[in-house]
Amino acid sequence: MNYVEATATAPNESAIVRVDPSGGVIVVSGAAPQGQGHVTMFSHLVGDLLGIDPATIDVRTGDTALIARGGGTFGSRTAAIGGSAALLAGRAVRDKAMRIAAHLLEASAADIVCDSGTFSVRGLPSRTIGWPDVAAAAHAGRVPGESAGLEADTRFEVSRSSFANGTHAVVLEVDPETGAVDILRWIVAHDCGHVLQPAIVDGQIHGGVVQGIPDALNVQLAYDETGQRLTATLMDYTLATAADAPRSFELRHLESPTPLNPLGAKGAGEGGIMPVHPLIAQAIEDALAPFGARVERVPVTRAEIAAMVRRA
Repeated sequence: MNYVEATATAPNESAIVRVDPSGGVIVVSGAAPQGQGHVTMFSHLVGDLLGIDPATIDVRTGDTALIARGGGTFGSRTAAIGGSAALLAGRAVRDKAMRIAAHLLEASAADIVCDSGTFSVRGLPSRTIGWPDVAAAAHAGRVPGESAGLEADTRFEVSRSSFANGTHAVVLEVDPETGAVDILRWIVAHDCGHVLQPAIVDGQIHGGVVQGIPDALNVQLAYDETGQRLTATLMDYTLATAADAPRSFELRHLESPTPLNPLGAKGAGEGGIMPVHPLIAQAIEDALAPFGARVERVPVTRAEIAAMVRRA
């Protein structure tokens, strides 16, 4: 089952990268995570850019008291748009810091190397200063031609969406008597552009599939003949659990970076769940081919599977 997903939606996102007088780094984003791992993504992105430990970076998100503009979190957009804003802000801070370091080390900015939390002169590793030295000089306004402080506030804009795509396949078994479905293997090959954090993308794909499986096999919104909702609480609504996960999960990342943002990232937020329902329906129909069964809608419940076999 193939899918194409419009990602990196909405026109813009904002980010602030700030280095305080002691050298501590703060990243502020207009996006508001809901458990997708955005803090990890932002901290590693900016940490790698500034040559510092990501664990030391303070990431703050979705707070209008800290950042005036923000698009929020939806449409697989945060890595591509929010990450690009953080990248551009981080670059501006790093470039200014290197100019300040060059002044302090009495060297050309082109000869400054920023790595492992220090600034050094290329070819002269003994001439080294740290982020606290650079930050203190920046906030004191002691560098000619440079404004006081060490901060960049950037808004990244896009003119149109990027498009992620992929293919899902499943191997499952169906018990024709009880209608029980056992998912043996789930295989995904997908392209969400440049993968910033492979473990996070893996988790989003895994989570999307496992979220979709019980939805494809159980009636989630059931009503009686009077229109009264029968699945109104989490006691009735079938939530995904670890028991719904496939026995085997195989995932391959294919990367074709988009030219629409400097990270080359697209998005992976919904790609895990999009093909699940039709794929399970097709696989169940294939398994029931000896009975001549036709699956024409989802969800496909155990009772409906057993009824199809009995009719056949």
